[in-house]
Amino acid sequence: MTRIRTHADVRAFLERAEAWLLDQEERNGLVLGIAYQVRGGAHGYREPMYWATVEQESDGRDAKIVGCVFRTPPHKVGVTELPDAAIGPLVSSLRETYLSVPGVAGPEHTATALASAWTARFAEKWMLEHRQRLHSLATVRMPSTPAQGHLRLALPADVPVARAWMSGFIRETRSRIGADTAARLIEQRRLYFWADGEPRCMVGAVRETPHTAGVGAVYTPPAFRNRGYASVAVATLSRQLLGTGKRSCFLYTDLANPVSNSIYRRVGYEPLDDVVEITII
Repeated sequence: MTRIRTHADVRAFLERAEAWLLDQEERNGLVLGIAYQVRGGAHGYREPMYWATVEQESDGRDAKIVGCVFRTPPHKVGVTELPDAAIGPLVSSLRETYLSVPGVAGPEHTATALASAWTARFAEKWMLEHRQRLHSLATVRMPSTPAQGHLRLALPADVPVARAWMSGFIRETRSRIGADTAARLIEQRRLYFWADGEPRCMVGAVRETPHTAGVGAVYTPPAFRNRGYASVAVATLSRQLLGTGKRSCFLYTDLANPVSNSIYRRVGYEPLDDVVEITII
């Protein structure tokens, strides 16, 4: 029997699901990182949030987790891979919290099944917004001819530039993060510039789990592109994060952007999973 078990808050969710999520830490780095962020209080999400485990019971044994679902408004519903039998009960469970949801993000089969079931029940429509690929890196390959410059921490005085560049990143990647993310990452000492005299590229250590670190918000303004800044910035930050004791780094790329995918492959990132973002309209 498959059932949806909702949790009152992120602490209760992590108490139940953390060990299961850590078993595949790179694949689950996004939900873990967001859950840790919420638990720590450093976020701009709105209530009500949604935290659930999908569990199966059989032969009187203790229920085992087979998937997780979360939502941190205003963002989409996030899912891990789920059994088909969970989709109907999940729609009902989500409806108890939300009259509408903006979309679904996660592995394609599960995300499309959930979007289809939700829209069929509530007379809405859905559209595939974009496909992404999750990559993981355990060993950095530095560029053979790295661009000049160095990686430096972004400082409070850099907020105007970082905010403008984050707006460019959001516009080009269709990311749902807010432009205020730049100021938050600077405050948390997680945003960096590759500086060659002046800042040329931006990269962030956007989230962290016990053994992995997420790299993201990689943006080079058009005037500074095709000079190798993004490659060396991502490689250097990834090496720095591994140097703190992390066993791997992970990042997401837009499959419609072959340039960024090739950049990350060259520095050692290997494909791990494909995921989609679906908008419900």
